[in-house]
Amino acid sequence: MKGLLLKEWYLLTRNFKSMFIVIFIFAAFGFFYDMAVITIVPVLIASVPVSTTALDERSGWSCYADALPVTRKNIVDSKYISGLVCIFCTALLFACVNAVRNGISASLELFIFQISGAAIYLSLMMPVVLHFGTEKARYINMAVIAAFAMLVTALMLAISDTSGDIPFRFTAPALLAALIMLILSEFISVLIYMRKEF
Repeated sequence: MKGLLLKEWYLLTRNFKSMFIVIFIFAAFGFFYDMAVITIVPVLIASVPVSTTALDERSGWSCYADALPVTRKNIVDSKYISGLVCIFCTALLFACVNAVRNGISASLELFIFQISGAAIYLSLMMPVVLHFGTEKARYINMAVIAAFAMLVTALMLAISDTSGDIPFRFTAPALLAALIMLILSEFISVLIYMRKEF
């Protein structure tokens, strides 16, 4: 598993450097301006496992991986773990920025809300990508990202109280839903990947 996670890290650092720049640009804007749009950045980062899966397909990694002493479940799990690590780090960065502007309580609620939304996106897309392949699923992916961008921004504006904070009564159910969806998604993704032929 450690080797698979290192592979994901190398793919991320070698192919997605521009994404790091975008994250810090949004973080800078979030520091100076109170923008609801920065809430969706972790959702965009959650698409990293989808992108690395596309790189795997193009390089023939799946055929090579079958000859390695790792299970297909390990391969799927490495995608979820790398995605969740990216989500966590990005959400933490924006939570720290928000803490400077609005206080720790508000930043904690934003942190939970961002992680929940991004994890739900990851839960929805990974089974789709593994089933259809990245080429066929790319239009679905773009549609889901666009829908999430509008939905999350609308929810942020709708459920924020007068101070702009997200009430805890919304963050707790969102986190619970994300956890349940992640467990179900991982189970479905493993079943799909186990049945694939390369």
